[in-house]
Order: sequence, then structure tokens, then C-alpha cells
Amino acid sequence: MGSCFRPERTDARTGKRVKYRKYRITWTDEHGDRQSRMAFRDKQASEALLAKIERDVERKRAGLRVVEESHRLKPVADLVEEFTRELVSRGSDPAGPHIKEARRILSRVCEGCGWKRLGDVRRDAFADYLANMAQAGKAPLTRKQHLAFTRNLLNWCVDQGWLAESPIEGIEAPAVGHAGRRRRRRAYTNDELQRLLAATPEPRRTLYLIAALSGYRRKELRLMERQDLTPDGDRPRWHLRAVVSKNRRCDIVPIVPDLQPILAPIWSRLRSASSRLVGDGLGIAVPRHETLHADLTRAKIERVTEDGRHADFHSFRYTFCRIMGEVLPIQKVKVLMRHSTIKLTADLYGELGIDDLGEDVWSLPPLRAFEGNSGAPTGAHMGRSGEGKGG
Repeated sequence: MGSCFRPERTDARTGKRVKYRKYRITWTDEHGDRQSRMAFRDKQASEALLAKIERDVERKRAGLRVVEESHRLKPVADLVEEFTRELVSRGSDPAGPHIKEARRILSRVCEGCGWKRLGDVRRDAFADYLANMAQAGKAPLTRKQHLAFTRNLLNWCVDQGWLAESPIEGIEAPAVGHAGRRRRRRAYTNDELQRLLAATPEPRRTLYLIAALSGYRRKELRLMERQDLTPDGDRPRWHLRAVVSKNRRCDIVPIVPDLQPILAPIWSRLRSASSRLVGDGLGIAVPRHETLHADLTRAKIERVTEDGRHADFHSFRYTFCRIMGEVLPIQKVKVLMRHSTIKLTADLYGELGIDDLGEDVWSLPPLRAFEGNSGAPTGAHMGRSGEGKGG
């Protein structure tokens, strides 16, 4: 057991015993030897130093890693830059979106948590940061991304020997998808889509129409290049590269007939395979949320309905699912939506109010599966039973 005290000495002039200004701490190291050193003038700070030394001794006795004090003084801003350089060395594009997101999110986390140096990293501060994000209405996926980048940074610091263990280990990621959805979206009705297209100037109008008749997401449209589609010929098709697609698969799906004459002239104007369909072909960027909101306002379309469903850019994908669900069976809609499982399509059908299963069941002929069972008899059941008994 260590001790923390202010040692005494004899004053040469007065001959009296006086205490030193600083505290001395003593402890037993991992080899069983007694050690001591001068600490601070503040008793609480000296006791905190003693507690840390004793924790390090226990870790050494257990064969665990002990971090040098100099590592705790590393500025977190420098660590973020070193970490992003490590990501580049692993193959990430130094000017790509992953590195930009890593810098942006980690800088925001460190600022929001008040972390200046590595020794400032605390679990409670990060837990409060995530709670504040949730209270501010940030989506579960956004909070999960902030947790993932922070966890990767701190785990990398552990691998470098700068941390004994990750301070945020054990913090669970928020549920995403249907389980943790921040908002419920809806599809545009045919009337709303026509009003929106009528109220929107070109070339943004064409972009909205492409989104509604393709089902591609905002980011996929932004990154789509000439090589990702073939709109000419008698078999026009999408073949989006796996690196662009959200599911990281190269799904080949047909282009709907209404969209082919719109895409063909835009596609033919693109000079190279890497030319962007929207940026180079239409000459605009995929609009920001505020731009779409203004277009919805001009078209007199409610952004949020009474039942709490939102209309946004992703609603174009919902609209495509609704349109296809009205004319095609669910198995084919699954392919066009590029869903990995038919359950995802069925869940989306439920969100949109499309009852593909109900139409199939309601149109079935009488099954007579209950006949011969012990359930409540029908007239036909009773007639055959009576004949059997009479015979």
C-alpha cells in the first residue's frame, strides 16, 4: 500500500522541524522493491499520481501493457492526421471521400468532447457527445459513423502502444434501419410527381425524373459515370459499378422504357467512360436538401404528412418502388430495387401500403384445405360426411 505525505526537515536557522512544500509518494513496485519520489504541492494531485502508479504496477504484475506518460500528452489533432495517413497507406484514396469523412468526423468528435490531448479521452465525455447528437435529432446511422471512426482511431492508438486500452470500449452502436429509424419516408403520388416536375426548372427537373424512374440513391447518382449504363439499343440496362453501389455489388438491371429516350442523349454527350452522368451530362450537381425543399414548396407538396412521413430525395426511390409494384410481381421489383433479400422489398411494400401478397391470396380459388379436418364444418363438408354415414 502506498503513502502520500509531506516530509519534514530541520530548519538550519531556527532549528525547528518544518514541512516541505511538495508531497512525497511511496509505493512498492512490481518486483517488491520500495520506491519513492516527490510529487506535487497539491495533495489531491499527488494522490492521483500515486493511484496511477499503483494501477500501472498491478498491470505489470498481470503482464498487461503500461503506457508511458509522454504518450498521454500527444495532441489529438496530430493523432487524427497520423491515423488518416495510416488509412492512406492501407489503400484509401488520399483525396477520396473516406479520408475526408474521417478528418471531418474525428475533428468534430474531439471538439465536441473537449479532447485536446490523448490523455483527455474519456468514456463519459463521448457518451454525452452521442447523447447530445441523439437529442439534436441526428440519425442513428450518423451516430454510428461517429462511433465507428472514433473507435477505429482509439484502437489504432492501442496498437501503437499509446493507450493501454480503448476508453470507449463497450459503447454499443445505435440501431439503424427499421429498428432505429429517425424518420419514416413516403413515396410521391403521381399527382405530386407531376406537380414537382412542372414547378422545377431544367436541368434539375430531368434529374428528379431520372431518380424517380431508376430508384437510384442520391450518392449513387452523384457518382454514376458513363460506364455505369448502356441506354442505347433494344436492351438498355444499368450496370452500376460495385464501388459506387451501396450494396457493393454490380447488379445489371434493365432501364424502364420511359427513361431510355431521356438518358440516351445525355449519355451520348459524355466524352469518356469516367464522365459523370449528372455532373458532366446534365451540367449540375445533385441538389442539396434545401434546394429540393424549395422545389417542394413551389409545387405545394407537404414535406411531412399528418402521420409523420417525410418527403425528401430518397422518396424518389420509394416512388420507383411504388410504380414498379403496381405493374410487376414483387420478385421482379426486388431485382429492380437491387435488394439483397426479398424481405427488404416486402418491408418497403409495407411502408408504401403495397399489398402484393394480399392480391395473390384474395384472387385464389377455394382451397378446400379444411375439408376432412375436425374444424367447423361447411355445408359441403357436412354433405359428404352425411353420405359417408348413410352408406
